Amino acid sequence: MTQNRRGRLPAGLLSAVLFALLLLCGTALPAAAMQMTPQPLNPQPTSVQPGLMPLYYRNVTFNMIDEVLRWAKDNKGEPGKPIPNIDAFGDGEMWDSGMKHLYGMRIEGAVKLPAGSTLFAVSSNDGVRVLLGGVQILEDGDVHADRLTDPVEVKAASAGWYPLLIWYFQKKNTAGLQLLWQPPGAKDFQPVPPEALGHL
Repeated sequence: MTQNRRGRLPAGLLSAVLFALLLLCGTALPAAAMQMTPQPLNPQPTSVQPGLMPLYYRNVTFNMIDEVLRWAKDNKGEPGKPIPNIDAFGDGEMWDSGMKHLYGMRIEGAVKLPAGSTLFAVSSNDGVRVLLGGVQILEDGDVHADRLTDPVEVKAASAGWYPLLIWYFQKKNTAGLQLLWQPPGAKDFQPVPPEALGHL
């Protein structure tokens, strides 16, 4: 599929925007973000398969991310091919959804975190919710054009693989989903790379 990246912020500009948000907040992140304590996979896997595993819920109109979760309780969804990383924008069809409009997704796997504090943000079009290590860290749950969340801080007590779960829906027109991080020592935000993502 050819990706159309109109509306996507370049990495340098994205970093500047996120940095400006931190400055406006006095570099203080929300208290809820500061208290996040994600739990690693236990036991830690000795190996993982590359990519995150999607389930597609096709031909359904979603207006809020909670509607995708409710639908998923009674509908199995259709599995797709592993997604190498969450960094796609286009005409509506994401990965192998086979649809340009009216679908939701459940994307599951694990992310390899370093010990210490990592900043996360998500850009989406339309709704998204991100859970890491059993903790909801990001949400922009309604219908909207390309939009970036405020950054949040996740503190990992130890390096290793942490469960990652992303809920997403596309209603109509263009679509996009990009999971960004700034791990310790990094100078700016970048999409979480494929080598840091996997599934069991």
